[in-house]
Amino acid sequence: MSAKSTNAETIVIGLMVRTARLVQSVSYQGKQTVIVGKQARIMPILAPTIEMLTEECNPRDPIIRSDAEANFQEAAEKLLSEGKTFYTVARHGWNLPALEWSRL
Repeated sequence: MSAKSTNAETIVIGLMVRTARLVQSVSYQGKQTVIVGKQARIMPILAPTIEMLTEECNPRDPIIRSDAEANFQEAAEKLLSEGKTFYTVARHGWNLPALEWSRL
């Protein structure tokens, strides 16, 4: 990991340790704004979901998708501008809770 963690790195760590709550700062309209992810064991079927890890990785060697940070930022902007809740998961099919994101 880099000296200053990206949102994607922090989210992956939170997902892997099954955190109950994770607060992240995102850039929105030129300012840093805080959003919160809360553990969700059930997600609506068609809910907007961001998969954070590549298909090639495994739980012992997580590899963050190259588009994870950009996808998270885009979803966060929609959350802040339109109120659209979204979810992050480590990998679809892995037995780990998702994080449901909302305004703080």
